[in-house]
Amino acid sequence: MKDKDFSILIRAVLFGIALTAIGLLSGLIAAHFLAKVLPDLSGKIAVGLGLFIIWLVHGSTLRSIYRLDENSGFFWIVLGGVATILGGVGAASVLRLIIEKAADVEFPTVAAGDTEQKVLFLTGLAIFLSFFSAINLKVKSRFLGNFLELILIVATIFLIWYLVIR
Repeated sequence: MKDKDFSILIRAVLFGIALTAIGLLSGLIAAHFLAKVLPDLSGKIAVGLGLFIIWLVHGSTLRSIYRLDENSGFFWIVLGGVATILGGVGAASVLRLIIEKAADVEFPTVAAGDTEQKVLFLTGLAIFLSFFSAINLKVKSRFLGNFLELILIVATIFLIWYLVIR
């Protein structure tokens, strides 16, 4: 990858990280205010908003990387997507802690489980979405693209079954 191409990747990923963090924090703030009105649904709404924001920003970032440099390789697109999601969630978590300490406010916990489970889930989500988006961007044949996406979905379902349900 050339320096110019790498610069495009870095700038797009940093912009995606910032948008993801801002979007996730906005969802947490909305959940904080909804907790007073709908205490049972506020966490679920925040999770739904968070996943939607991750999907939206992730897809936009990868399309931007591809449109700005159509010669970017499959690996770089996947790496950019994973970095966008994990960096955005990490930045949102750090900013959440800073806001909670500075404003003396406590946001509701939106997902149960320990930190390792959440990181593993988000990493898996990042890899899945990145491969899915990279297939859509790089594979020109509609039939081959749909076939590869189907294989990815079946492999993901099998992996979840093997690791969790088995």
